[in-house]
Amino acid sequence: MPIPEKLKRFLIGNSALSFSTPIIQMTLLWLIYKEIQNPLLFIPIASARPISQVLISPLAGYVSDKFDRRKANFILGIFARLSSLTVVIFLIFHSILFIIFFFILRVIFSMFSVMIGSVAFYQIVPREMQKQAIFINRIVYESSEIAGTISWYFLLSYLGVFTAILGLIISMIGGIIFYTFQMGGGHENVSLSSGFKLFKEKNVLRLTTFGTASIQGAIWMIVSYAPALIIIYHGTSLIYDISQVIFSLSFIIGSWIMKRFKSVLKIIAYTLPIYFSIFILMIIHNPWIVVYGLGAIGIADSIYEIYWLRGMQNGAGEELLGSAIGVDEFVTAISRLSFSLLAGYLYTTVMLLVPFSGLLTMSAVTLWYIKNINILKKISVD
Repeated sequence: MPIPEKLKRFLIGNSALSFSTPIIQMTLLWLIYKEIQNPLLFIPIASARPISQVLISPLAGYVSDKFDRRKANFILGIFARLSSLTVVIFLIFHSILFIIFFFILRVIFSMFSVMIGSVAFYQIVPREMQKQAIFINRIVYESSEIAGTISWYFLLSYLGVFTAILGLIISMIGGIIFYTFQMGGGHENVSLSSGFKLFKEKNVLRLTTFGTASIQGAIWMIVSYAPALIIIYHGTSLIYDISQVIFSLSFIIGSWIMKRFKSVLKIIAYTLPIYFSIFILMIIHNPWIVVYGLGAIGIADSIYEIYWLRGMQNGAGEELLGSAIGVDEFVTAISRLSFSLLAGYLYTTVMLLVPFSGLLTMSAVTLWYIKNINILKKISVD
């Protein structure tokens, strides 16, 4: 099947955005910490993304369904870039409180824009080519992000704080490309409570979200602490760099494998042992275990994605897909934040309890899916 014109434009725009994102994000985080030089003051910066996800995900889902996604995505993207530019200005003038305030605003606007773009991607692609489209998008996204990550080091050496401005210009190009095609949305029968009502009514949404949120919370104990774990296990910065490249490449590999699955039960039977293996091997204190863990997470998550998407679509339909994903992101963000806080405590007290907590969570997810196996059988991934 030929690639639809909308998808072609989405991929081109997404490549620009994916290349610019690490350039902007890494520049701001690096220079903000150099400016602040205080771990306590850095807490709102480090916590901005998960807390923002908890606070705005249902609202972002509502906006995605209620309003024209093309206009909403463009306007929110403009606000995110203006907030980033303001952070750069206050970095130049060393105004710490304004730096923190506008960085948090940037994260909030970015989260809105990213979620609207994600829902648009799932809806502009015909169902029969969703697997192929996800695979192609992974190649574009991950390769562009790797290129941006590698470029950042050299750009920062020459441009300093103005590296972020270059990233913003490239990001704006991606935003303009996104504005050239319709993204859907603009549904009348949508309210802020639509997503929550769906979850109350649809078993398939509760099944998909609670299983996904539990898995994501458990693996977040590794993903969010990857650099710390490598240092604790006496690893080097080179191993950390390799782990991030492996993490990105694993999503491409997993998306390629995902195309071959035609049964949700087989997807779950394939991915759950991978998740289990990560926590079993964590008992071995070796930095390369973290590299394996991130690679395994990327492969399992990208295979699992098509089940998650079809579960959302089966429960919400096309009109309320954004609202359903908004609530799903809300629950998942709470899970990630909770597990992350738990892991931060356990890593400094009884480290062995981290893999134990992960194994316990994965066991609960397995029982959850076994209990609801009849619902899983009704979800098609063909």
